[in-house]
Amino acid sequence: TETSGEWGVISERLYVVTDTDGVLLTRDPDLRDGFIRAIVRGTLNSGATYRSPALCFRIIEDRNGDIPAASSRDYLLVRLLNAVVDLRKVDAGSESSLTTATQTTTDGVDYVVSVLFSGNRINVWVDNVKVIDDYELTGLNLKYTEGSRVGIRLDYAGSPATARRPSPQLLVY
Repeated sequence: TETSGEWGVISERLYVVTDTDGVLLTRDPDLRDGFIRAIVRGTLNSGATYRSPALCFRIIEDRNGDIPAASSRDYLLVRLLNAVVDLRKVDAGSESSLTTATQTTTDGVDYVVSVLFSGNRINVWVDNVKVIDDYELTGLNLKYTEGSRVGIRLDYAGSPATARRPSPQLLVY
């Protein structure tokens, strides 16, 4: 579901038609615990100019089964940016980091990012190497155990010479 933005596919790669920050593509497998994997590629190694696809999960829907407007969304995400794997939360549209791990990032290189989430525990792998081990959601962050939708979000800043694309393949188990 194109939750925001217009998405397309070229050469088996997913991309955003308009160059807009924070666009979201989601799938609703009704999955509270599970495993997701995506191949991500982007301009990942610059503090000022980047195109960073983020793997989103546990996206919380409203009582009608819809995803709220961007300013009131709640979900978790993992992204690679500036030599860091970052597990983040979006709380009522405001984003902050939960934990990070060091990861070499190179622009235009494919990385396989995998996330296992079960109960209040989260594990993250990059290219089959575990980089975030058994992170535990506690306190007010336990609300993220309720979200059941997954997706990909594209973040950007600056003006890179080429648009980078996340992979079209989002595997959900």
